[in-house]
Amino acid sequence: MQLRQQIQEHREHIERTADMTDDELLTWVDLQMEEKKLYTDTDLSLKTMAKALGLTQKRLGALFKDHAKYGSLGEYINEKRFLYACQLLREQPNWTIEAVGAEAGFGGRRTFQTEVKRRLGITPLQYRQSQGLDVVPKHK
Repeated sequence: MQLRQQIQEHREHIERTADMTDDELLTWVDLQMEEKKLYTDTDLSLKTMAKALGLTQKRLGALFKDHAKYGSLGEYINEKRFLYACQLLREQPNWTIEAVGAEAGFGGRRTFQTEVKRRLGITPLQYRQSQGLDVVPKHK
């Protein structure tokens, strides 16, 4: 019985998302990404994200390709990671920069630092200091 219920719920989910406009779907994807924190997976791809959200790769890819705010799914994922990392830099002042980047889903310290520098013009440590957080990071 439980398998039948899961199949029925999956069918209902597909029907709901199929009727959504792109803006509605993007809002829904955004909520799901925040709830599940899928962007923290360093190996997140179109395939794994589509599967986790119960969407087709074609629909998900087209959603980000056609959306003016994001040029691609990769840009969207980096935006989510960046925002989460900034939150962690503020809320976890004792975590190292490496720990914050890893927790947010960046593949390595250099990738994380490059993304912050590109977006803010300062390093993660400088960002942390600009927030009045002079704690010397020790560990996660």
